[in-house]
Amino acid sequence: MAERTAAFYRDVLDGTADSVRTGLARLVEHAIDLSDERHAAFAGAWKIVRHGNGLAYHVGTSAGSSLRLTLPSRHRRLVFRFMRNPWSGVACLETGGRRDYCDLYAPENGGAVAWRVALPVAPDTDETTCTLALEVSTNPRADGCEMWLERVAAGEAAE
Repeated sequence: MAERTAAFYRDVLDGTADSVRTGLARLVEHAIDLSDERHAAFAGAWKIVRHGNGLAYHVGTSAGSSLRLTLPSRHRRLVFRFMRNPWSGVACLETGGRRDYCDLYAPENGGAVAWRVALPVAPDTDETTCTLALEVSTNPRADGCEMWLERVAAGEAAE
């Protein structure tokens, strides 16, 4: 069994197992460049904050702040990475007439969350558009209404 496993990985690394490589590539997440206006457009109150952990965050600072994403239609899922903290609000993703929500509140600063969202199939289109927004209504325990967005990635295969 160990020999077969080693041979499998050797084939993948050598490039001879193209069908396996192609299948694995569909599972890879591709980071979206949030500074590229062709794919990402911010609206509302946003600032970039470099946190003590060395990461830069796009911080939506008022309800209704949004990020509109335009992606190739082959992308079937999105992964958002946020920092949770006491002043976090509720994130909402709207796509294809559907709305999904993620409460980002945490009683202590510094927790992270990866929010995975499957995108609806959009037949006969080359692009998928969706909007991430900071909701007006928040967790009543939250000390404020902010969204600390670290990263957005897209993937081709459903999880």
